[in-house]
Amino acid sequence: MLLFLDFDGVLRRAGSPKYQFDADCPEQFQETLRALSEVEIVVSSSWKEAFSLNENKRHFVPDIASRIIGVTRGGLRVDDHQRHREVLAFLRCQGWEESPWVAIDDAASLIRIARRMRTL
Repeated sequence: MLLFLDFDGVLRRAGSPKYQFDADCPEQFQETLRALSEVEIVVSSSWKEAFSLNENKRHFVPDIASRIIGVTRGGLRVDDHQRHREVLAFLRCQGWEESPWVAIDDAASLIRIARRMRTL
């Protein structure tokens, strides 16, 4: 199972300093992921524009960072469902179009409901 992860609004609250996770958010997220060992993470956050993959991994503890396998590509037109298109492009590029996936994003307009989801 692939998890496409946004950071802002998910691991960082709107009023928090830019490019800094709130301390309690990653702790809860990482604890939850430990129970879901089959989940691999793809960064879909705008942070991919500011930081390299390895720099983004440093925001997580090592066992979770090792499960971050890539980032979506930016640069697609910015409008409704932008991140959804980025997810589909990532899957297509990897040859994983049939892979189950889910996205966690605070901006509902950027992601459409996925049709290939399974219960975790």
